[in-house]
Amino acid sequence: MTAPDSPANARAARREAFVTALYGLGDDRALRARMAESLRRPEPDLQVCRFVLQHDPPEAELQIWLLTAGLYAYADMGTEGAKRHRFGTAMGQLARARPGGGVPARFQGLLSAEPASLPYYMREAVQLLGQSGIALDFLHLLEDLLVLLRPRRDGRDDPRRSQLLLRWAVEYDRALHTPDHAPHSGDADVEIPQRPQPPAESS
Repeated sequence: MTAPDSPANARAARREAFVTALYGLGDDRALRARMAESLRRPEPDLQVCRFVLQHDPPEAELQIWLLTAGLYAYADMGTEGAKRHRFGTAMGQLARARPGGGVPARFQGLLSAEPASLPYYMREAVQLLGQSGIALDFLHLLEDLLVLLRPRRDGRDDPRRSQLLLRWAVEYDRALHTPDHAPHSGDADVEIPQRPQPPAESS
């Protein structure tokens, strides 16, 4: 069991406070526009950095927090107050709302994307979700992006990456094929059997 004052709990609390602040932006169109623009430019935006840095992100997570802020800016403000969904569930709902709109191919491309190109695919997907009025749970999204994009000290991919992408696929499938009248379980935690990891190489 993790101690209440453990570093892991402290990091989780900072992430939650950061996402709560994103939700609190409301109609601050100027800052949201700068956040969105920051995803299209290689140089940092000082105002966006100030917003993110005041929540004290761990150094290894800073780029991903900045990405999350930029993605939030692409979420349509009309979704505020709506139920928020995990990413896979939201994409499944989008596919149901836009049959023949190429959503399955877009989502497959995102699942296959290399880490360097994933932010582009995410920006495109989040924009489509916002335009369709489908709200995202940005705390879960931040935590997912940390698994997918945070660099490891040993230079290897996070072993949880493939499990997370499979969870997105399961959530997507459930949301896509759940009838409107049936109880929706797409936002429940999806248990994916753990694949055995190869033994660590001895030095």
